[in-house]
Amino acid sequence: MLFHSITFLFLFLPAVLILYSIFDLKICVGAGIAASHRQTILNLILLIASLVFYAWGRVDHTFVLIHILFMNYLFGFSKAECRTVLILGIAYDLCILFKYKYLALVLAFLKKGDTAGALAPLGLSFVIFHCISYLMDLYQDREEPEQNLLTFALYISFFTKLAQGPIVKYRNMKMQLQSRESVSAKGMLAGTERFVTGLGKKVLLADLLGETAGRIFALFPDWGIDTLTAWIGCAAYTMQLYMDFSGYSDMAIGLGRMFGFQIEENFHFPYRSCSITEFWRRWHISLGSWFKDYLYIPLGGNRRGNVYVHLFLVFLATGIWHGAGLLFLI
Repeated sequence: MLFHSITFLFLFLPAVLILYSIFDLKICVGAGIAASHRQTILNLILLIASLVFYAWGRVDHTFVLIHILFMNYLFGFSKAECRTVLILGIAYDLCILFKYKYLALVLAFLKKGDTAGALAPLGLSFVIFHCISYLMDLYQDREEPEQNLLTFALYISFFTKLAQGPIVKYRNMKMQLQSRESVSAKGMLAGTERFVTGLGKKVLLADLLGETAGRIFALFPDWGIDTLTAWIGCAAYTMQLYMDFSGYSDMAIGLGRMFGFQIEENFHFPYRSCSITEFWRRWHISLGSWFKDYLYIPLGGNRRGNVYVHLFLVFLATGIWHGAGLLFLI
């Protein structure tokens, strides 16, 4: 299910919002239910909605998601500050990612056959990165293991950030999972405005720009294209890539706001950057922060070892993470 699909906009989202609002504003408050119990009920509603969202495409992938979150909950519950548990947990997560996203490519490459593989579960890369960041935070004593399975499951599977991020660190979301503001007209308005902005980026701009770029690139190499047309194609593709991805981030942030969550920004006008370094800090901010905290700094960063080797490994991993293909690797 996609955020801009008819099913999501006119069926799924209204149903979840209505159900969530009823329990948040009327049933729980009117019945005098304790705040902790009220939060549990609301989290359960969001978790069920997230599993339905995930299962809409393929039900079997939902079992993969449940298995991943349950195993990582056990790894965390088993004291992931232990190095052995951390290594086992990360190895498990990476094996799952490799199996569904890269195994078909490797086998096809070895056999020199077709590189098309089975469809990977929705947002698998984002799910795995959330799990690894959680285990790493426990190992580095930044957080304590989450005792509540419901809370942990919602952190991993919350549908607003499930498909295309942003990647939200557990330490930045923990307090909101335990206690957050109730549904309000102000929050709903702010969230709707942000969601509509992202929806417009995706549907009105990104799709049209993508179609334009596709038609221009299709002319090459059979027909050839002149310099001006080539530049138009490049510009259209560049803007389409930004509008599509930042549009999804805007929609995720807006959806989170509707339910009382404050999700961090993922883009900050990257095409206004004056350098490659600045661009990287403004583009897909959550991914850049993830690689910095959980790969670049553990490797040694710029304090120990060869900084250029560290940078190479980080961007090599970034390329592989973005897609299962030789083009991404190169």
